Order: sequence, then C-alpha cells, then structure tokens
Amino acid sequence: MSNRSGSQSLTPEESDNLSLGGTFQLNMGKLGRLTFTADYWEIRQENVIGLFGDGNALILDYLLRLQGSSNPNVQRADPTPEEIADFAGTGIAPVGRVIQVIDNYTNLAPRAVRGYDLGVYYQVKDTGIGDFSARINAARLLEFYQTPTPAAQALIDAQAAGTINPTIAIAGAQDIVEQNGRPKWRASASVTWRYNGFGIGYYGSYVGEVTDTSASLPDGTRFRVDDYMTHSLYAQYEVDGGPMNDLRLRVGARNLFNTLAPIADNSNGYIGDLYSNRGRQIYFSVSKRF
Repeated sequence: MSNRSGSQSLTPEESDNLSLGGTFQLNMGKLGRLTFTADYWEIRQENVIGLFGDGNALILDYLLRLQGSSNPNVQRADPTPEEIADFAGTGIAPVGRVIQVIDNYTNLAPRAVRGYDLGVYYQVKDTGIGDFSARINAARLLEFYQTPTPAAQALIDAQAAGTINPTIAIAGAQDIVEQNGRPKWRASASVTWRYNGFGIGYYGSYVGEVTDTSASLPDGTRFRVDDYMTHSLYAQYEVDGGPMNDLRLRVGARNLFNTLAPIADNSNGYIGDLYSNRGRQIYFSVSKRF
C-alpha cells in the first residue's frame, strides 16, 4: 500500500520555456497546397513536484538494511518464524511483509525536457471526383532528464559499486526517455474525402515502445512494452440546402481492428497514461448546425 500526501514545505515549480518553429507552404495551383511545419521546444524546470516512488523506496530500504539500518518510510510487520528462517545466513536482519510505503510529494531536483514536432499537410480541391486532404504529424522526445535526488543518487552509486543488481530500475532518475509513459515517438495521420455531401475519413494514431520499469524478464532484462497503433474510419453524408441544410449523418468505427493496449505491469494491465483499452467501437451520429 502506498500512502501519499502533500506538504506545507513544498515550494512552487519554476520553469523556463523555449519554442522555435517554422512553416513552409507550397501552392501548386490545381495540384493543391502542400504545407510543412517544424517546431522545436525545450523546458527547463526547477523544484518539480513529484514522488520518489514506491519501488525506489523499497530498493533504498534494501540498501540501508545492508548497512545495518532501514528506510523509515517503508513500514513492515514483524517477521514471522518462516520469514526469519528465510533470512538465515543472508547477513540481513529478518523483516516482515510491507504494510505501507510513505511516499509523500516533494520538490525534486531540476528537470530538462526537449523535443521536436514535424507536420506535413496536403489539400487539393475541385478534382472532379471530390476534395482531398491528408496530414501526418510526428513528435520526437529528444531528452527527458531528471537530475537524481540525493536518495536516488545513492541508489545509482550503489549499482555502480555492484551493491545493487544493475538490472534493477531506479525509476524517475537520469535519462527517462522511453520509461513508462514517455515514448520516444508519437505520430498520427488522417485522410479525408468530400464530394457532393458525401465524405469518408480515416485517422491513425501511433505510440512508440517504452520500458516498464516495474517489471523484468527472468534474465533480468527490463520489460519492454510494445508499440501501439490504432485505426479509425467513418463515412458521412451532409445535406446541402433546403430545410435540412447542414444536417450530417455519420457512421464510423474507432479502433477498427480491435487492437488492445499492450500489456504492462500496471493495476489495469496497461499504461493508462498512454493507451485506452477500449476495443472496437461502432457509432452512428446525427448532427445539425444552426
């Protein structure tokens, strides 16, 4: 069980933001219009409010017990006779099961995040068979570096010294790109067609792979969560003119191929910050603009 609360000692977060962007548009007459966009962004934060993490607290408890003390934020029951027997010969004082981990919010060390976004847009009208538009967007996370707190740095130093197994993940410290809810790549694409009130639209969404820091394979390798892509499609008809002008009828399917979120070590079985675990959804809508 994790016990979390705030504190009157918390200080406000501070951040400096930088963003640069550019757009290039190419008008090709009857062949349509092509637009390229590129944006770079950077965020530097101080006094970030966050959590040390239950997993880190338990690893710190292990490290401190190797040194003859313990982490007071990890509260345990008294060891049972069976648990005492399990610790025989380890050199570590016997401990009981974890009752709760006190993991209150605190001001973390500085954080640096940066990345870029790219976009390509194409639109052509009056082709004789309708109007077409397409767009592709991609976002790349270049850096997400969390300066370790003193406690996290103690765990990192213990790993470097061989005291702690190097395959154990010290979550939320140093380079955390592709850890948990921070994929390196995200992308989306859409295509639409319109002709005499009829229309078809497609939308696709992609999320790159991440590492689940709370799970590992039998050989100690950290568990990789697969990338994830969904497709959605709709068809519609919109009335043009008359008393029912601007009435739109639409039928569609979200997550067309019923793709489920990739498995992760989470209470829901997947990373809820990244994915929805809703399967295929068929819908029908009627709307009217006034």
